[in-house]
Amino acid sequence: MRTACIWACLLCVLGSACDTDPDKKQTDAGAASIILGVPDINDGTTFVPLPPGGTVVYAASGQAALLLQFAFRTTGMGNIIAGTMTITAPSGNTLMRTWERLLLYCLPNMTCEQVPVYFPITGLADPNVLDGQTVQLNGSFRGMNGNMASLATTAVLRKI
Repeated sequence: MRTACIWACLLCVLGSACDTDPDKKQTDAGAASIILGVPDINDGTTFVPLPPGGTVVYAASGQAALLLQFAFRTTGMGNIIAGTMTITAPSGNTLMRTWERLLLYCLPNMTCEQVPVYFPITGLADPNVLDGQTVQLNGSFRGMNGNMASLATTAVLRKI
């Protein structure tokens, strides 16, 4: 019993195990952020950041759906996120995708990734018209630790 009390006191002194502030948000690596990226063209599983106006590919799946391929990289949000992303075409048509629970792979440097992520875009516009179009991408995400981050960028769609 005495040993347990000593360990409990040691944990309170050395760490935040006794922090009782319910409003304090947990972070894994500083401020929360989310970066939109694309899978590497060579292996399809390596994260490549998407610069504003960068290329995002789409293709038809076996079920006649059009799928946009991209990737997420987060910091300070943990390994599970939930959120919503919208894509808006030049015509004004908008599609929304919600993820209730997206499991990410975390790296030793505390960034977490999901590569690839698919976004169904069937109904946004004619697939042949979408090729070369610049679209607006917006998203808002929450980590299971309560931290939030958002993204907003443009991308050029390319049919593969």
